[in-house]
Amino acid sequence: MLLAALAVRLVYGLALVGPTTGADTPLFYSHALHLLAGQGYGQPDRPPGFPVILAATIRLFGGYPASIVVVQCALSAVVAPLLYLAGRNLFGEAAGVLAGVFSVFHFPLIDYARVVQSDVLFALTVAALAWVLSPGAGWRRAALGGGLLGLCALTRGTALAFFPFMALLGATRLGPRAAGRAGRAALVVGMACLTLAPWAYRNFRREGRFVPVSSEGGLNFFQGASVYYFLTGQTDIELARELTGWDSGDNDELIQPQFQAALMGYWWRQWAERPGQQIALRVISLLDFWSPVERVRDYALGPGNLYWAVTYGALLPFFALGAHLMWRRGVPGTYFLLAAIAGTTVLHMLTHAEQARYRGLSVESLIVLAAMYGVVEWWNYRRAGAAKTG
Repeated sequence: MLLAALAVRLVYGLALVGPTTGADTPLFYSHALHLLAGQGYGQPDRPPGFPVILAATIRLFGGYPASIVVVQCALSAVVAPLLYLAGRNLFGEAAGVLAGVFSVFHFPLIDYARVVQSDVLFALTVAALAWVLSPGAGWRRAALGGGLLGLCALTRGTALAFFPFMALLGATRLGPRAAGRAGRAALVVGMACLTLAPWAYRNFRREGRFVPVSSEGGLNFFQGASVYYFLTGQTDIELARELTGWDSGDNDELIQPQFQAALMGYWWRQWAERPGQQIALRVISLLDFWSPVERVRDYALGPGNLYWAVTYGALLPFFALGAHLMWRRGVPGTYFLLAAIAGTTVLHMLTHAEQARYRGLSVESLIVLAAMYGVVEWWNYRRAGAAKTG
C-alpha cells in the first residue's frame, strides 16, 4: 500500500501536474525563511507546524518547491498503511484492507500532495491519531495521542474543534463503552492542551492576546456569517475594511491578530439581528459539507474532481450505515472518529469554507474508515441472507 500510494503521488505530483502554490503558500514560505534566518516565527497568522516542516525540508534538501512536494508525497502515502492499521484494529482485517486500498487512490490525498500547503501534513496526523487511539490503546498511547493531537492543532486549527467532542464522546456515557475509556480520553485532551500551552503563551506575550494556534479565526467566522461569501465564495473586502479600519490593500493582513475581534463581533451581531438568516446559512453549510460537489469555490469540472465526486458519493450510504452501527454498538476506540467528524462538521457549519480542505483533507480519511466498516457489515448481512435462503 505504501509503495503503491507513493508511486501514484510522485507520478501525479511531479510528472503530470508539478509543484503548485496555494493561497497560503507565500505566508508559509515567509515564516520558513524567517526560521531559517534565525529570526523567529513572527506573527501567529498561520499555524506553525507546516512552516517548521518546510524550513527543515529546505535546510536538508534545498530544491524548493520540488523538494517539499516529494516530502508531501511521502507523507500522503503513509496515510494508506495508517488507515489499514486503524481499520484493522477498529473493525477487522477486511475493513482495514479496504480503507488502505481506497486511500491509495483517494483524490484529495493525491492532488494536494503537489500543493505547498499544510493540508497533507494535517491529514497524516489525523490518520495517525485514528491508529494510535484505536482499541487496545493503553495509558502510554493515550498520552502519545494527546501530544499528537496537540501537534495536529499546531498544523491546522481545525483540530481545536475535535477537543470538546472528544471530551463529550470519550469521557461521558454518550460515547462507545470501554474499560478506562473516560480516563484515557481525559488524558488525551489534557496532553493536547499541554502541547499547545507553550505556543499559546508565546503568542500571548508577543501579541497581548490569547491566540491558541493562529489568528485567522475571526476572519473565518466573518466569512461564515456573510451572505456575500455564500453567493460569491469571496471575502466582502469593503465590509471588512469598514469593520476593522484596515486599509493597506493587502488582503492577507486581515488574518492579523488586531483585526479578529471586530470580525468575530460581526458574526455575533448577525446571530442577534438576523437569527433566521443565520440558521438558513448553517443549513446550507451542512448540506455543502456533505455534498459530493464543491460549491463554495469555482473549481473546474475536470476528471480529478469528477472522480472525487463519484467515489466520495459512493461512500455516503456506507458511511451512514457504518456510523449508525458504530454508535449503536459502541464500537471501542471509535470515539475519536466520531468526535473529529462531528467537530469538523460543526466548525464548517459555523465558518463555511471549501470542502477540499475542511472535509477532504481533514476528516475524509475517517469517513473512509467508517464507510468501509459499513461495506463489510453490509456484505456480511447479504451473505448471511443468501445462506439462509440457500
